[in-house]
Amino acid sequence: MNLIDRFIQFAKGEIGYTETPVNITKYNQWADDNDYWFTKVQGCSWCTTFVAYCIEKTLKNTIRDPKIEIIKM
Repeated sequence: MNLIDRFIQFAKGEIGYTETPVNITKYNQWADDNDYWFTKVQGCSWCTTFVAYCIEKTLKNTIRDPKIEIIKM
């Protein structure tokens, strides 16, 4: 499984997650806790933060697996 496949698999694993009213999400909380953006984002639209969250989690899991193909074109 290559990196893109792992990203898609991870993102699909998030299907069913719902925000609480007005854009309160674990993705924005993750970004705020890690000073990911230049400002706090809890309560803001979270589509970009979701993608960044999935990328970081995919990369962290991939680094631990020496058998993974980073890119397979």
